[in-house]
Amino acid sequence: MVRNQINVDLYARNAELAVRNKTLSLLHKLDQVTLSTLTTEEMTGQITATLAKEFLYPFVGIGVCDKRQSTFEWMSIACPDGKSTICERRAYQKSFSLKTIHNACTQVIASHRRAELSSLHKLLEPVIEKQLIDEVSTKGQIKSVLVFPLIVNGACVGVLAIGLNRSKKDLTKYEQDTFTPLLGLVTIALQKAMTYSSLVETTKKLRVANRRLKELDALKTEFLSIASHQLRTPMAAIRGYVDLIMDGSYGKLSDQQTEVVGKIHSSVEGLIELVGQLLNVSRIESGKTVLTIEPIDIVAIATDVTGFLSIKATEQKLNLVLTPATVVPVMGDAAKVKEVLMNVIENALKYTDQGGVTVSFVDEPKAVRVNVTDTGIGLDKNGIDRLFQKFSRVEASAANHPGTGLGLYVCKRLIEAMGGEIWVESPGLGKGSIFSFRLKKAPTALQKTQKTV
Repeated sequence: MVRNQINVDLYARNAELAVRNKTLSLLHKLDQVTLSTLTTEEMTGQITATLAKEFLYPFVGIGVCDKRQSTFEWMSIACPDGKSTICERRAYQKSFSLKTIHNACTQVIASHRRAELSSLHKLLEPVIEKQLIDEVSTKGQIKSVLVFPLIVNGACVGVLAIGLNRSKKDLTKYEQDTFTPLLGLVTIALQKAMTYSSLVETTKKLRVANRRLKELDALKTEFLSIASHQLRTPMAAIRGYVDLIMDGSYGKLSDQQTEVVGKIHSSVEGLIELVGQLLNVSRIESGKTVLTIEPIDIVAIATDVTGFLSIKATEQKLNLVLTPATVVPVMGDAAKVKEVLMNVIENALKYTDQGGVTVSFVDEPKAVRVNVTDTGIGLDKNGIDRLFQKFSRVEASAANHPGTGLGLYVCKRLIEAMGGEIWVESPGLGKGSIFSFRLKKAPTALQKTQKTV
C-alpha cells in the first residue's frame, strides 16, 4: 500500500516536472521570438502559434488597441492544427470601436483586470462570424476562456486570450502560476514590436519630409538661378548708364546731383554683388560649377587681389599688408582662388574699423596655408560655429554692415571642392579674427584636371 502511494507520488511529481520543463522550453522559445522578430503582426503570429502548438490550447488570440486606445483589432489567432478558417487573417481582420461594441475585450481593456469566460462568443462576437466561433469551440471542446490584459507603462495596449478544454479551477497551481511569466514575455514582445512599428512609421514620414525638402531646395535653387539671370542684364544696363552720367556724358552734374547719382551707383553695385552671389550659390548647389584644378601661384594671385583692394583699404584709412613669401605652387582653380581671396579680404576690411588686414603664408609639409588676419570686431564661439553656413551673419554687426551671408558659404564650398579646407579663429569679440584656408601643394609633374561641383 505504501509502495503504491510512493509510486503515485513519483508519477505526479514526474508529470509536474515534465510540465515545468515544457513550460521552460516554451518561455525560451517565446524569448527567442522577441529577439528574432520585429513587426507586431509577425511577432504576435509566432507567439500565438507557439502557445497553441506547444500547450495544445484549442484557441489563442492576441489583439491590440490603436495609439489613442479608441479601436481594437485582433492581430493573430491560432489553433493547434493551424488549419481552422478562424486562423486566417481575413477572418478576423476587422477593427472595431471600443466605445460602441461591448464584449469581453472592451471590459478587460477598461478594467485592466483578467476575465474568465464560459464561451468564445463573448470574446469574438460580433467581429468574427458565429459559424466560425462554433466550429472552433466544438472542435476544441472549449469550456472556458481566459482573457489577460497586456499592460505597457500603465496602459492596457491589448489582450491575450487563451481557450481551454477545461475550467480555470481544474488547472494546477503551477499551470496558473505559469501565466505570470508568460504574460511578461508577451508584453515585452508586444512593446518591442510596437516601438519598432512606431520607428518605422516615423522613418517613413521623415523620408517623405526629407524628399519634399530636397524638392523644395531644388526649386529654390532653380528660382535663384532664373531670377539672378533675369536681374543681371537690367542691373548691368543701369550701371552702364549711371557710369555715363557720372562721367559727364549727359552734361555736367551739380553737387547735389553728383551725390544722388553716387548713391544710385553704390546701390546698383550692391545689387550686382548680390546677384553674383546668388548665381554662385545656384551654380554650386545645382552642380554646374566647373573647376579647372592645376598648379597655380597663390602668392601672385594674392598680390593681384591686395593690389586691387588697396584703394578700398586706403579709403577706409586701414592698412592692407601682404607679407612677402616664397612658396611652391598649389593645386587649385586660379579664378576661384582669386574669388575666395577677394571675398575673404573684402570681408575682413568690411568688419574692421581701425588697424588693418594682413595676408600671410605658411609653408606646411603637404600644403600651403593662407592667413588673412584683421584687427576687426572679432567673433565669439557661436559666431565661429555658424559663420560658414548659408545666410549666416554675425548678429552684432549685421545692422551696421549690410550683406547676404552668402560669401563665406561660397568660399567654403569652393575651397573644399578644390580639396582644401577653410576655417576661422578669433580670441573673442573686439579682438580681431584670422581667416585661414589651405590648399595642397602641386606635385613635381604638372597636372591639370577638370571637376564639376
